[in-house]
Amino acid sequence: MKLTHIKILNKEIELLYENNNVYVPIKPICEIIGVSNQKQQEKLKDDENFASIITLRVTVGGDEKQREMLCLPIMYIPAWLFTITPANVKEDAKDKLIKYRAQCIEALGNHFITSVIDLRESLDAIENAESELKELDKEFKESNIYKRKTELKDIISSNKERIEKIGDGYQLKLF
Repeated sequence: MKLTHIKILNKEIELLYENNNVYVPIKPICEIIGVSNQKQQEKLKDDENFASIITLRVTVGGDEKQREMLCLPIMYIPAWLFTITPANVKEDAKDKLIKYRAQCIEALGNHFITSVIDLRESLDAIENAESELKELDKEFKESNIYKRKTELKDIISSNKERIEKIGDGYQLKLF
């Protein structure tokens, strides 16, 4: 099932589908929240991030007539809405826009800061594991097991040397 509309302040805005992309017309959103469509279009055209992605698309207007409207890909609507100052919108949209902007801030923070926190936690885990490993190595070296292991290595090494010396001068004569 295809999503055909989005709701802003309980008013539906038709989505436009073209070449596997979903576009949202700007004008109905401006009308719903009470900002100047003309100013928002100018702002989008002047913005280095939005200028290359805004596009004119044919859609059905509020009067049921087809006309070209400036549209944004749906993925850019949250970023654009974030740029709108709550003081410039209708009173009934102000609180919702303020809450929406707070959600945007939180989402961005979670996206970017979580990776920093994860990195710090990983670095701390490595540091703690290395420290514990050093402590275990120290305890192991002081233990009887380590001492016995060292003694056995010495016995093996010295006996290998003896065998080599004996082997050089020893010949087995059976007849």
